[in-house]
Amino acid sequence: MSQGIKEAQFLNEVELANPVSAGVLAVFPGFIIHGLGHFYIGEYSTGGLILGSEVFAFALSLVIPEDILFWGGWLYDVIASPIKASKMRKEYEQKKRGTSCTSIRFNPNK
Repeated sequence: MSQGIKEAQFLNEVELANPVSAGVLAVFPGFIIHGLGHFYIGEYSTGGLILGSEVFAFALSLVIPEDILFWGGWLYDVIASPIKASKMRKEYEQKKRGTSCTSIRFNPNK
């Protein structure tokens, strides 16, 4: 399968994250489970880091009453996940314009 066909299939199959949904998920459910906005947009490593910082902050709060990691991780998710979702949409649109699916011909016999 040629690179052009693979790219066309990717462009047809990709699910774009809605920036508003990313922000909403980061605000309410994300307050309880930090990183949900990033998990929603497919940024699993960032979501995992944010969730890890929440767990670390909770463990640290048992010893030292310090909430910087708790609030910092949540605020980062709220602010950054909609921005990243918008960037992903723009990159997708640019890539889609560069690869026209109608110009790719598929020959099943090859």
